[in-house]
Amino acid sequence: MAERIILSDTFEMTTKIFGPYDENVKVIEEAFKVRITNKDSEKTAGNAICISGEPEDISMASQVISYLKRLSVLEDNIGKSRVEYAISMVIGGQSDELSMLDGDCICVTNKGKPIKAK
Repeated sequence: MAERIILSDTFEMTTKIFGPYDENVKVIEEAFKVRITNKDSEKTAGNAICISGEPEDISMASQVISYLKRLSVLEDNIGKSRVEYAISMVIGGQSDELSMLDGDCICVTNKGKPIKAK
């Protein structure tokens, strides 16, 4: 069993990533069969998010966590639907397109074109 650590910038960022009652993390754990915990980190003022499981599953889960980390800077709350969408993008091999969803992009069409709000 392997482990990967993703550092968050603040406690508030970690709280947004985990979601209310750890709802977001539970969805990721179920989708990728990994275990996600948080630990205090001496390297940053925030927390360390630890993902443990099989290497391939950890890789996919960490892509979702990294996306949620970027999203937490832009939004006050990260809903379960955003997490499920990110999971489906990673499973579908479209994890590169998650970076386009930052900012004003609402979603990506099945042809890979980003849709932005006016």
